[in-house]
Amino acid sequence: MQSYEIQINILARILQSGNSEAITKAINKFAQLPIPKDSAHLIDQANLPYLVSYHASDNEAAKELIQNHRDTKSIDLAKETPFVLQNFYEGIMQDAEHGFIPNHLVHLLTIMISFADSGYVRTSLRLLNELEFKMEDLEGLMPKLEEFQSEFPEAQRLIQKIEWKKIVEQMRNVRVSEWDEDTDVSFETTLYSESDFDETLTDESGIDSDEYDEDFDHYFIAASCEVHVNVLAELLKTEDSDLIDVGLMMVSQVDVPLEILRKFEIEALINEHALHNKGASNLLKGLQQMDSEKQAMNNFNTFRQIKNYIQSSKTISEPMMELLVNYMENENKAYVEHIAEVLVTKKVRVNDEQVGIKEYMKGHPAIGICV
Repeated sequence: MQSYEIQINILARILQSGNSEAITKAINKFAQLPIPKDSAHLIDQANLPYLVSYHASDNEAAKELIQNHRDTKSIDLAKETPFVLQNFYEGIMQDAEHGFIPNHLVHLLTIMISFADSGYVRTSLRLLNELEFKMEDLEGLMPKLEEFQSEFPEAQRLIQKIEWKKIVEQMRNVRVSEWDEDTDVSFETTLYSESDFDETLTDESGIDSDEYDEDFDHYFIAASCEVHVNVLAELLKTEDSDLIDVGLMMVSQVDVPLEILRKFEIEALINEHALHNKGASNLLKGLQQMDSEKQAMNNFNTFRQIKNYIQSSKTISEPMMELLVNYMENENKAYVEHIAEVLVTKKVRVNDEQVGIKEYMKGHPAIGICV
């Protein structure tokens, strides 16, 4: 575990203490560290956005930390998104060639059309143009398509496709006596054939759509997870329970790793916008349970580093003392014994506010520390 990661985990523990003064001091100290290239990833994986949302939502230093983190991450996401969307598009098209189109795909694409990110809009329009969906699903898109057809040529193509499909359906309803089978097929083929709508956008990502390396499936799965989770993130922000249910349904169709959920700050978004939704609340509980074993190992490694740091220092700073109290109150006996050892070595007097340590020390007078 690298130094910056250790400091992030230490900060995470201090955030869990809920002590605003200690949190501010710890964040100010953390801000002085050299920032590695993967800082955004490390902060997400330590779940700092959620911890700030839950434990320090009124702390100005904590809010500034997360805002700076999101600003940095938005730059990274802007660079990644074209590749993610291209992999998503190619994976969907490859599945379609084998006759597999997920039932929820049209709903996913419909939501993507409303994204502020033009890449998501354009990818949605490409797939809606090139795949076949029910007329009833496409007709509902017309108002949105007409709204931005001047901005996206793909929207105009989709409008044309929908209009031709309407004509074809109308012709199918004409009495069979007026049209023989060959004429009907010929008419449909003439007015609406797949070749009329199989044009694709120029690939601005620089990836050749016809070239698939051996890791393509891996890239598609990762891209699909990111797209689904980003859609869920946007729906959580609406606070609309019905839309949140739709987002949760779609995410349930893919096997999303915790890393991607953290990348899009799903736990923080649920805490801030969706605790009223039963499904979202259950998801939050499930994610916290999934994370417990991983955090147990991280806590042990972090505590060992904290202990070494304190033992090499002349005094115990207030943030570090708060951190020790947090371990005392929330971890098992093994941590308590290590904390007692550290406090005895440093000859630290425990004050009245540090209830957890005082109670333990009073029950173990042989330790010989002032309480």
